[in-house]
Amino acid sequence: MWVWIPRYAYKITEGYHTNTAGTINVAFLSGTSSSTFLNGESGTITSSPSSVTYSNNVQQQWLVHPAFTSNASNGGGFGELTGIWVAKFETSGTNTASTGYKVKAGVESLRNTKTEDFYYYAMRQTFGETETSSTKDGSESSHTSFGNCHQMKDSEWGAVVYLSYSKYGTNKMQVAKNTNYDYFTGGTDSESSIYSSSTYYNQSTTLNAYGVYDLNGGADE
Repeated sequence: MWVWIPRYAYKITEGYHTNTAGTINVAFLSGTSSSTFLNGESGTITSSPSSVTYSNNVQQQWLVHPAFTSNASNGGGFGELTGIWVAKFETSGTNTASTGYKVKAGVESLRNTKTEDFYYYAMRQTFGETETSSTKDGSESSHTSFGNCHQMKDSEWGAVVYLSYSKYGTNKMQVAKNTNYDYFTGGTDSESSIYSSSTYYNQSTTLNAYGVYDLNGGADE
């Protein structure tokens, strides 16, 4: 199960570099454009963090979140993206190639795994997906698609959290902690409760069943 995080720019308008709860405004962008707002916002947009200036701790330009850009040194590197698919729950399954990993609610998360193994096996997951391509003689053949699956980068995690903290997510409210001592994704082994009970959907980035879970609490990793 996956959640789509659309390309956006952000502007910190309160609490920048302070220890008080600030404000992060988010503006969704059209396609891979870094200059076209979708919802009527206005202002200057930049994709270069070094170009951002501040006045009275207020960000003056909209910054395209680096996770959506082609600049690997800033946290991107997968091209100019219209958005990213993010696993809805902590990873479960086994450290095996192709179809070992799962992203499911109410199951025990995968733990006690070296970072190098997560890195290696994440890139080799297919989740059972295939796609069709044409061969040189015009016939079609089915082959496995890896779909750029990879271990989550810090910048991508940050893109999820910034969006969650904005008015499109929790609107500055803290996501509840997954305190399940049996390490069940979503906070319980009851899948129906995860989506229907505020005890559990308050653990998602949208405070309802549609967000990303397990960002707070869960396994030590």
